[in-house]
Amino acid sequence: MTAVGPRALVGTVLVAATLLVPAAAAAYSIDGKLGLGFEETLTAVDTAQTGDSAPDVTASGITLAYYIGHLGIEFITGGQMRISAEPLEWSGFVSLGVHYNVFHSPSVNFSIGARGLGGVARAVIDGDPQAPRFGTAIELPMRVTYFLSSAFAFSAGVGPVFAVNGAKANPLTGRTDSVDVRLFRGGFRGGLGFLVFFE
Repeated sequence: MTAVGPRALVGTVLVAATLLVPAAAAAYSIDGKLGLGFEETLTAVDTAQTGDSAPDVTASGITLAYYIGHLGIEFITGGQMRISAEPLEWSGFVSLGVHYNVFHSPSVNFSIGARGLGGVARAVIDGDPQAPRFGTAIELPMRVTYFLSSAFAFSAGVGPVFAVNGAKANPLTGRTDSVDVRLFRGGFRGGLGFLVFFE
């Protein structure tokens, strides 16, 4: 029997929901609405690094979004820590982005956007806490958002990711001394999210 991974399971559920839920009679307006949910950024997709250390933080987490017309302003944050040992190992990230809906139908929006990410991590090696490390990345997501109702929508994105890695490993990528350009990350491999909208 073949094991089904969590992303494959989420993808299957989303496809099934798309097929089972009828299209809305009128377009859902998100103008002036605040959304709260979860987003897996494109940087978080395919985090395994060949020949480098793994990233300290997977850049997915809680999302807060506000829409003015077809322009959305988005904030994402997340982190992790190892609490079973002292001193603590910890890492986290913040992301700020904008999205513009270039296409909208009764229940589907297609947007393009830009997103900047900053990550920080403190590792502990042999009981010795290291100096915090910082890193950045830039994404240009193209995202499809499907509305199940006026209060709930899920999304999937794809697009290029740019990261500048210094002498110390970038917490977002795990890489050092390089400039990474990755095209078309996301899609069926990740970049998934959802939002619950409030009036």
